[in-house]
Amino acid sequence: MLDLRRLTTGAVRSSALARHAIGVGAAAAAILLRLGLDPLWGLKFPFILFFPAVMLSGWLGGLGPGIVTTVLCAAAAEYFWIEPARSFTMRSGTDLVSLLIFAAIGALISVLNDAWRRAAAAVIESEDRFRLAVEAAPAAMIMVDRRGTIVLVNALTEQLLGYARDEIVGQSIERLVPARLRDHHPLFRAAFYADPRPRPMGAGRDLYAVRKDGSEVAVEIGLSPIDSSGAAFVLAAVTDITVRKQIEAERAQLLVDEQAARAELERASRLKDEFLAVLSHELRTPLNAVLGYAQLLGAGTMPPERAAHAVEVIQRNAQALARLVESLLDLSRIIAGKLELDLERLNLCSAVDAAVDVIRPEADAKAIALDVDLAPAEISILADRGRLEQAFWNLLSNAIKFTPRGGRVAVRVTTRDDEARIQVIDNGEGISADFLPYVFDRFKQAGSQKRPAQAGLGLGLALVREMVQAHGGTIAAESPGPGRGSTFTITLPLTAPAKPQAPASA
Repeated sequence: MLDLRRLTTGAVRSSALARHAIGVGAAAAAILLRLGLDPLWGLKFPFILFFPAVMLSGWLGGLGPGIVTTVLCAAAAEYFWIEPARSFTMRSGTDLVSLLIFAAIGALISVLNDAWRRAAAAVIESEDRFRLAVEAAPAAMIMVDRRGTIVLVNALTEQLLGYARDEIVGQSIERLVPARLRDHHPLFRAAFYADPRPRPMGAGRDLYAVRKDGSEVAVEIGLSPIDSSGAAFVLAAVTDITVRKQIEAERAQLLVDEQAARAELERASRLKDEFLAVLSHELRTPLNAVLGYAQLLGAGTMPPERAAHAVEVIQRNAQALARLVESLLDLSRIIAGKLELDLERLNLCSAVDAAVDVIRPEADAKAIALDVDLAPAEISILADRGRLEQAFWNLLSNAIKFTPRGGRVAVRVTTRDDEARIQVIDNGEGISADFLPYVFDRFKQAGSQKRPAQAGLGLGLALVREMVQAHGGTIAAESPGPGRGSTFTITLPLTAPAKPQAPASA
């Protein structure tokens, strides 16, 4: 870029008197020098030293001083070096023409000098306004030439990137580009100069600038072409959008969270509806049996041989209702964190045997063989007998429920190191690999063609897990796959738990 400021630093910006004094001084100096050359030149070359004087006067003083120098030099030439010398008269018209030509050229030089000075001052003023505008811009501003050299930055650029002006001006713009994009940036710059119009840089892409410390900052860049003194530049407005990116990310996360919460709410509502539907079914079936047989017994028309069967049916369904209500109450206690254990020293094998005795009628009804191996027969643990037997009964009931008629359910009790292991193994429907991680979740049921998922509330195994964990134990489920049976393994510590563990959330 042409440095007009440097070229015009010699111009005197003072009073008119001082500037015209320059014109007089330039003329006097040229006249004295020409007089000093009289012994060598004589009357030849009367105007040769006056042209530089006019140019210097016009350059330093402007139009008026240039005209003053021209007039004084013309008068001196006519008096000293145009014949007759030492006289203001002329012998020929040629001398007059020469004098007029010099005066015209001097005036033209002065006019051109003044016009150039005015134009240069206007350009300088325009550049000053431009620099002030760049400095006052609300974004970091970087001006780059066609070769990619930084020629101008503002204070916000220093703040954003950590460079001082003298560290970055004159450097390649690629210095501010991340290393992964540095090789491609010259192509982007060439594409911009091929079609120089205002536009955002990298529309649709994430842009980053490299700070002095090597860190990257997310930015938004607007490009504007500038033609100054015949040279092409691009002015980049760089805005730090780190906060905006964070807000956008937070907004996106809030949207995801809101959608997840809505989906969870819809799922909870759906589960509630399904639970109420299943609960009403589970309550209605035994209640219908109890009410039906109670009405028949109350009518007194039932034969005695059938009355005993009716009482048995009423008792069985009443017990089923009691177990269902107790399961719901246990679930409520677990959710509220109010499940309490009445710990006592007991024989683990006797608790398992008691649960087997309770479930045996159900197994016999389906012709399912119960294989019980309680070895050793005496295993002392500290536990709540009622809760532990409830857990074993639920686990055995689940095995009977999903084992077909004529199947087999095995119960194994062993000890290893400081823990007891209780295994319930069946050759029933098995568990798919997809459902296995959810087998202990509340209200989860694995459906099949033989048994729809709606059969039961899906609380049995969830309660087993909670009861076992409350005793400081664990439970795990294994299955080779559908139709290949399953194995449930409970481990309980032989030493007393420090305190009942909080139930795990399903």
